[in-house]
Amino acid sequence: MLTNFLQILLFCFLSLMLVACGKQKHSVANIQWEKDTCDRCQMVIHNKKFAAQIHVFVADKKTDKNYRFDDLGCALIWLYQQAGMRYQNDPHTQIWVTDMQSGQWLNARKAWYVGNQRTPMGYGLGALENKPRKIEQVLNFQQALRHIQKVDQQYRSE
Repeated sequence: MLTNFLQILLFCFLSLMLVACGKQKHSVANIQWEKDTCDRCQMVIHNKKFAAQIHVFVADKKTDKNYRFDDLGCALIWLYQQAGMRYQNDPHTQIWVTDMQSGQWLNARKAWYVGNQRTPMGYGLGALENKPRKIEQVLNFQQALRHIQKVDQQYRSE
């Protein structure tokens, strides 16, 4: 099961890399801080430092939809659990995360991740637009995916 999950995450990463090369761009949706809830865990999204969004194109309805999350971990686990392969292959799927310093939205695949952060759901990653030089362990998106998978596996075994 762990091997399947890793394979799916790797496939997701590769599919998302194709999205980065796509021509069509979508914008992030507005989040009503302290009112909107996470589409995975249903907690109120209040911390502007760790929020995330996933944009998908719903082919059968020919419409676009943004999903909002309180933590990057919720976003990536949701993509795997709820959306499954349906959206992971779609070149319209995009992921955004907020910069933990500025609160600005970043392309999650291009961001850098710093661990040991106190995030809403405990996945512990904060995103930065630029790679910090004074921090020893900085993760790229692929490494962040593996970190989130590891944390999720620990949650499930408790």
